[in-house]
Amino acid sequence: MHQGSLAHAIAVLIIVFGLIVETTYAEQSISTSEMSTTEIARHLANPNSPLASLTMKNQYTLYKGSLPRADNQGNYAMTFQPAFPFRLDNGDRLFFRPTIPLLINNPVFDAGKGGFDGQSGLGDISLDLAYGQTLKSGFLWATGMSTTLPTATGSGLGGQQWTLGPRAGLGLIKKWGVLAVFSTNQWDVAGWANASTSVLTIQPFVTLLLGEGWAVGTNPSLVYNWNQSQWTLPLELVVSKTVRIGKTPVRLGFTFDYYIKQPDNFGPKLMIGFNITPVVKNIIAEVLQ
Repeated sequence: MHQGSLAHAIAVLIIVFGLIVETTYAEQSISTSEMSTTEIARHLANPNSPLASLTMKNQYTLYKGSLPRADNQGNYAMTFQPAFPFRLDNGDRLFFRPTIPLLINNPVFDAGKGGFDGQSGLGDISLDLAYGQTLKSGFLWATGMSTTLPTATGSGLGGQQWTLGPRAGLGLIKKWGVLAVFSTNQWDVAGWANASTSVLTIQPFVTLLLGEGWAVGTNPSLVYNWNQSQWTLPLELVVSKTVRIGKTPVRLGFTFDYYIKQPDNFGPKLMIGFNITPVVKNIIAEVLQ
């Protein structure tokens, strides 16, 4: 894909999103000033959360595999994930969630050297655009699209492809917690990598709300590469606490992933993460209103 084509694709996505929101948007940001931390924690646990937030994920990953010195590899990733929900006139919501990764010392195997080099820089940016609703009964659903853009600043930091595919999910949210599952499959539609891409991602959500802003659960990303017939399967534990820093609600979370299945030649072994998620005003919604 040429840089001009990539810029054109991004511009089209932004314009379409803006037109949808501008013509159907119904309300401003939801106020959290009167909510308890338990209520805010429940909203944040909802995959269809009505709250705008800015998540900063800090993750350190260790790897394993059959490649030389694969077991000695590790890297740090800082991922920025803003979430902007928009309530439509019919009561449903439109969700816009970009994911922007910054990779530090990402291990890349050099066949010529017979070992790994570390690369640092911006990774591929992904975008989720979904339409859904949480009913009074607690049942929730969403459907939309996911895309990944080849924005990586190095050949070893991304897939060198623009991928695109559908996204859908179902779930149930109650006072005690959340049960849900979301899934997407992306295929390559353009790019400069030689290999084709077809990747399925299944993300189950299980969250127990313990009160006083505390929550425990799991929401791992289960990934299957159709072309390579390979799973990447983590067992995950997430513990979080929602607090107020000044007037701003903030969710602080600890994540631990242990991978029971990964590609044989090279894949993640375990990951430790610390996440910070402040709840913010939905500035984009207020601008578009």
